[in-house]
Amino acid sequence: MDENINLAMLRLLQQQSSQFHSTEEFTQYMKDADEALETVKRILLEDGPPNKVLERCFHMLIVFYDADWCGALNADLDLDIFTPVWWDDAREGFLAETLFNEFEIPQKFSRWKNALNRKELVIIEDAEKIKDVYPEEYANYQRLDVHSVIGAPYYKGSTGFLVVRNPKRYLHQTLPLVMTSYIVAAETHDIRLMLATEHQFTSEDIRDKNDVIISLFGGLTIATSIGTIQPKDISGKAIASIIVMMALDPEHGLPTYMIERRLYPDDPPSTLAGRVKNQIYHFRKDFGSTFTNGSLIETGQNGYFFSKDLNIRTDLQMFDDFIRQSKAETDPARKTFLIRQALKLYKGGVFPEAESEEWLRPVNMRYLERYLAAVYKLCELLYDQKDYSRIHEYAAQALKEAPEEEKLYYWMIISLRKRDMVELARKTLEAAKTALDEEYYDLLVEQLNGFRKP
Repeated sequence: MDENINLAMLRLLQQQSSQFHSTEEFTQYMKDADEALETVKRILLEDGPPNKVLERCFHMLIVFYDADWCGALNADLDLDIFTPVWWDDAREGFLAETLFNEFEIPQKFSRWKNALNRKELVIIEDAEKIKDVYPEEYANYQRLDVHSVIGAPYYKGSTGFLVVRNPKRYLHQTLPLVMTSYIVAAETHDIRLMLATEHQFTSEDIRDKNDVIISLFGGLTIATSIGTIQPKDISGKAIASIIVMMALDPEHGLPTYMIERRLYPDDPPSTLAGRVKNQIYHFRKDFGSTFTNGSLIETGQNGYFFSKDLNIRTDLQMFDDFIRQSKAETDPARKTFLIRQALKLYKGGVFPEAESEEWLRPVNMRYLERYLAAVYKLCELLYDQKDYSRIHEYAAQALKEAPEEEKLYYWMIISLRKRDMVELARKTLEAAKTALDEEYYDLLVEQLNGFRKP
């Protein structure tokens, strides 16, 4: 990293010395830049958690540029999103409420997307000057309160932009920004590595110390800012079923008698006293330190509820939110993105450990139906976009969850035919004949012969 920094410094010094009106101005700039870089060195030498390193770097840039906001926008161009992950507001502080959407679409910032691909800086001196040339980009600058902005790409470890909003000085003097972008790339990458070890969900999901994400698809996982309770930690214990019951309606409590009736349907009521309380007690004792307030579940007058001190979300809620947003979206690209985000959450049935239980069976069926409906809609969208490879990918994945769905075979075969994979399409049709009832196989053949969407 040091060699890259030195080369970047030399190139930028040569370019920037000619941009000042006098030697005095350039000397003052070099003094301010040197102080900024010395600050960065001290931050790195003192070490500390990656998020603290980023906070201090952002603050240094805000002071140097006399700006009102500085932050890191991670980029996933495969999914076509920019995501604000860490930032500092000059007035409101680190990770204060931001005007950025959770997901920003690169197509609306086409010059930024192109600059990232070319590893180039972005400098907007006056947003008003692009109003007529780039009206969509200008509209987003209005929403984000951007009058001027500079951005330095980072692409080692993590990929994205280090952005300074509304700098009042040194707009074209980007040396401190470029230097700091190397640090941002390294630190955000380190954060992701730590989260990959400790959490199933990324920093985009766990933002606040009181955030709790309860994942039910494919098994029970509880992620917090402190650590993660994995399925293996509570598998086979009644407390896992209790938490799942509560997570199906996280906003409301659950009466004790309802928990007992679902967990122990065949036991006489006289034997149930204290069983649920005992489960919750041991969960608090074993895992209380995972939660900032020491407890996920609180006791009420007639039952139990999730702690109001915690910001609790479930993957079922997030799945439903993405689907709901996709239905309201009119832009095909955005609709495709939202459905793909929902499908990423579906890792299998809801809490498979108890999928045969009467209280959970209807929930499993409901979400399987929603999952398949989303897959079918996505296949239609991808077909219109001529993205036949991804059609096959999503249909094949869904077939593992619903092996008797003829519509999935339909989309797989269509995607293969569109890519001239005739022999593989024939073998897939033979596999469908083996897997499907005769009635559904005949329906599949009819649809393929008519070449119409099911």
